[in-house]
Amino acid sequence: MVLVTSTYAINLCCLIKNAVWGGGNISTCFATNVTESNSTVSEEEQEELNINPDDLNAANKTEEDLEGIHIKDHKLPCFPKRMYRRFRRLQAIEFDNSQLETVTDEDFRGLLNLRYVSCPRNKFKMLPGRLFRFTPNLQWVKFHGNSLLKHIGFNLFKHLRKLKEVNLGQTGCTNTTVTDTTSVATTTGDLLSECPPDPKDLEEDMNNLECEWVEGDVVTTTGTNVPSTTTTTTVYQTTTSIIYG
Repeated sequence: MVLVTSTYAINLCCLIKNAVWGGGNISTCFATNVTESNSTVSEEEQEELNINPDDLNAANKTEEDLEGIHIKDHKLPCFPKRMYRRFRRLQAIEFDNSQLETVTDEDFRGLLNLRYVSCPRNKFKMLPGRLFRFTPNLQWVKFHGNSLLKHIGFNLFKHLRKLKEVNLGQTGCTNTTVTDTTSVATTTGDLLSECPPDPKDLEEDMNNLECEWVEGDVVTTTGTNVPSTTTTTTVYQTTTSIIYG
């Protein structure tokens, strides 16, 4: 195991209890304190969330039992990495006013159960077009109050066939809030003019063009640099479409 000294893990103290949010009554870590580790961590643990073992023991839980993580008014040094390794049942996350500046699709890799993502009042300037390609079961997406947000990726919501709500209110480029799923397609078109994609992100989207075809309830995706984890996804539709993202 290789040890490094220039990076950190993110230590989280929690009040762990069941709460109704993210579409269910789920076991949730409500953060009471967030700190960077002051000890050396392995390369594979860099920038990962660590839940205080005493808090887990008090609730008779393990990290794998947690289905929700709620952090409000606590600074995070970065968007937590590789959450799938510790939180395999994760359904909902909210990082509210955590001074986050960037987020990528890799931050959501492996979180197939994720249904609810809320990151209001942060410092995001752009949302990449391929951000949600690993989270096909997302139903709620909220990035309201990000006043610096100017760019939203092309086809950001294309893979989200179960989407129920989008909240981009009070951002730097739009005040869009949608709770009617039939309006998502129209909203996506409006966002292209209100919040144009970042040029570099758009180029990446085009370089990773994916073609999708449907047989029954199974979608098969092929294309340049398509990750193996997206080879097949169960959906409920019988149409053929081209996806950029």
